[in-house]
Amino acid sequence: MKRFTFFLALLFITVSSYALVTMPAIFGDNMVLQQNSTVKIWGWAKPYEEITVKVGWDTTAYKVMTDNTMSWEVEVKTPYASYTPYEITVEGWRKLTFKNVLIGEVWLCSGQSNMEWSPRAGIVNKDAEIAAANYPNIRFFSVVPRMSVTPQDDLYGEWTECSPETMIDFSAIGYFFARDLQKKLDVPIGIINSSMGGSPIEVWMPTFKGNKEVSIPKSAEKLPETSWSPKTPGVLYNAMIHPLTNFVIKGFLWYQGEANEPNAENYLWNLQELIWGWRKNWTRCDYRYNQIPFYFAQIAPYNYGTQYACPTIQYGQICVPNQVGNSAMIITNDFVDDVNNIHPKDKQTAAHRFANLAISETYGYEMDPNKLHCPWSVYACKKDKGVLVYFMNAKELHSTTKVIDGFEVAGEDGVFYPAKATIVKDEEEGTLSCVELHFSKVKDPKQVRYAWSNTAQPSLRNEYNLPSSCFLIDRVWNGDEVLMPVEVEE
Repeated sequence: MKRFTFFLALLFITVSSYALVTMPAIFGDNMVLQQNSTVKIWGWAKPYEEITVKVGWDTTAYKVMTDNTMSWEVEVKTPYASYTPYEITVEGWRKLTFKNVLIGEVWLCSGQSNMEWSPRAGIVNKDAEIAAANYPNIRFFSVVPRMSVTPQDDLYGEWTECSPETMIDFSAIGYFFARDLQKKLDVPIGIINSSMGGSPIEVWMPTFKGNKEVSIPKSAEKLPETSWSPKTPGVLYNAMIHPLTNFVIKGFLWYQGEANEPNAENYLWNLQELIWGWRKNWTRCDYRYNQIPFYFAQIAPYNYGTQYACPTIQYGQICVPNQVGNSAMIITNDFVDDVNNIHPKDKQTAAHRFANLAISETYGYEMDPNKLHCPWSVYACKKDKGVLVYFMNAKELHSTTKVIDGFEVAGEDGVFYPAKATIVKDEEEGTLSCVELHFSKVKDPKQVRYAWSNTAQPSLRNEYNLPSSCFLIDRVWNGDEVLMPVEVEE
């Protein structure tokens, strides 16, 4: 009888301990909450347990009763950003206290190794950058890599203050982006890094239905089995993104694509699906009209084994903002020191370009769009015996080399031949934003492409020295045809 009583007592203690109020890992000391928002605070407790949430910036006691699923949540309005540290308490059968909480701007970084890449792994000016990383009002949250075939409610990670000891193992791009943002906005910055090296885009996607162009499972089938990443659609989204979707953020940064060399032709459609899927599932986001900013990096030139894999992905990436609202791309092809190294060490330039996008397009600071977006072309027309290519995002095109290489022209047979290129004025705009092409092996030009190789580093630059992206123009217009503007449904 005594043994039985002891067993019941032990069982009661065990059940009670599991019933104590608990919170997701994204809540913790040193966290940053999005300013001037209605944020969710949530967790789990015993069924029908009363939970009281108190926040340091107002006097309200937010009370909620758990349901039979053991879940609870409250919505709390946050003030404008400040460097005042707050406490948050959550009390049920036990009391949780989160200290040193700041209110500011929160961004999520994701992707594969170039986003995951830390200063410890090697960056430009490594030692000096690490030593100078004393920014206690920048906070880091690193998601521990996990995978799951079903969506999860929680993940592993913790918030830390930015210091040389914590910055050294955090996303270098995430850190430099946060540093630029804080200097401009003068508010606390929270950066969540949820990345994994070698991961293809399919594993980060929340939906498997695909669209009329691409089936996500079939896209994943083209990927080889590797020892460093899964390829099953959704398994990293389920474990490393889905648990964060109730946490209010300002925007997304994405740097990925290198692992999709084997199915490069699908990348345009897959990236669109990923953006739509993330936005649709994120709290406080009407994915069609109130869209969370999504900024991404074009992959850098690299000596891939598959011919044209790099420009195919790059071209898919640069086309995405024309299809998906409130998205934009940064260029990376001008700071590659070795095309046999897939990890450029200049993470500062990439982060600075991300920050410029956010500062201008998210926070409304005036900036010339040509300083944000790389020059490229979607329009070409026949002129005399040549072709005139019109560039956008450029008023003063110039080349870093005397001879402009990389332009090719194809006729009806689709076979491309090199073309001689000269920068000329746009006669209507009066700007140096056109390139005139001449060639001898194509009688009737139908297509034009530029920098269409895995290792191409375009020499064309705009007035802010941003390099051109590769591009493919699949129709060359006659000189007397008028190109009508196309409205893109966002």
